[in-house]
Amino acid sequence: MKKRVLSLLLVFVMVLGLLPTGVLAAEGVTEVSSQEELAGMTEGGSYILTADIGLSEWTAMDFSGKLDGNGHTITLAGQPLFNELSGTVQNLLVEGVVDYSDSAVGAIAITLNGGTVNNCWSGAGYDGWETFAGFVGTMTGGTTKNCLFTTDSYADYGIATEADSGSTIENCYYSGGYNVSEGSFAGDGNEAINADQYSDAMAKLNAAHEEGLLYWAVDTDGVPKPISSEAPAADSSELEGLYNTVKDKENTVPDEEGVTYTSESWAAFEAARTEAKDVLDSADATQAAIDAAKDALQTALDGLIPDRTTVTAEERKVLEAEIAKVPSEKGRYTDASWSVVQTALKPAETLLQNPAATAAELTEKATALQNAIAALAEIAAPSAVTVLPEGQKWTMISTAEELAKLSENGGKDYYKLANDITGYVGYYS
Repeated sequence: MKKRVLSLLLVFVMVLGLLPTGVLAAEGVTEVSSQEELAGMTEGGSYILTADIGLSEWTAMDFSGKLDGNGHTITLAGQPLFNELSGTVQNLLVEGVVDYSDSAVGAIAITLNGGTVNNCWSGAGYDGWETFAGFVGTMTGGTTKNCLFTTDSYADYGIATEADSGSTIENCYYSGGYNVSEGSFAGDGNEAINADQYSDAMAKLNAAHEEGLLYWAVDTDGVPKPISSEAPAADSSELEGLYNTVKDKENTVPDEEGVTYTSESWAAFEAARTEAKDVLDSADATQAAIDAAKDALQTALDGLIPDRTTVTAEERKVLEAEIAKVPSEKGRYTDASWSVVQTALKPAETLLQNPAATAAELTEKATALQNAIAALAEIAAPSAVTVLPEGQKWTMISTAEELAKLSENGGKDYYKLANDITGYVGYYS
């Protein structure tokens, strides 16, 4: 009897081992394992793949239901999976080749109209004459998020060829030199990557995990895909390595006696270092928390600002004095010489506000400004006309009204007062 029970248990374990790594079909969800069953999906139904499917002579269909790829792959051979998608597709892998050339197209759908593509991978290529993207042709509303497109084949865009202002594309990654999409779509966190950045992209995709979705894991081809039902173990090795290099760091600038960091930058660094230690000590820290702590600590370390204001006090006084010598107005200085002073003044003022400025930098700016001030040239005063040019004659001004008219309208002749004038009110008075 015991042997019989043990045999039944072994058979049960073997059957479970043959099931895909994704989730099992829930009540009300129809299983799909062939092209015929895929083609038979109704627009409002809910479906889950239980096997990889290779398509042949497929015609893209409209779909408004829900398709859970369950970590399985659909291999395309011509047309994309859907024509107009207004439902939800998740946990799906698509590969193969699309050659549809009637309009802009993506591997999963020609158009996404209010639907959702979530947690999917595409490795499909294109062999047509239209614009191609990894997932969707044209988005008119709807959302594409938490997706990865990797291909060595041709593509114009990473996620969608065009997405309007009612559409959202977020936390999506794509290989090659494409843009994410054209259009005024919402969303952020999208990034073009190469194979060296797969691990970082996978961490960010897993950080966005939602209930009912699979986790991303590296497949046999070395590419991350949503194929695992188990959450990945958090890896804190990079954070630990960075923390160990700075855990004993003191508020002194290396090789500069008497120089510390600015209070603001040092406080930010200490806060990031403390947070990193807390995350490392936490047994429940998620990968997202670990990565965030590492990024924050690196940013704070890179942002440390040496405070050299004390050791450069004399050089700062010299520069301040030169800045004070700059005339407040252009006045009668030539445009060229005034421009040289302004060009030297702006970087000098900026450097003086920088606590990290070195003595050499301060001296350099002071010297440049001093030279520019010394070279200021005044505009030559106009000389009085005593002899008229040949063919010219004097126009005599004898009344306040004539002088006011000249002040208002100007003149091109040579003018001379014929007598003393009283009661003059100038045009610009």
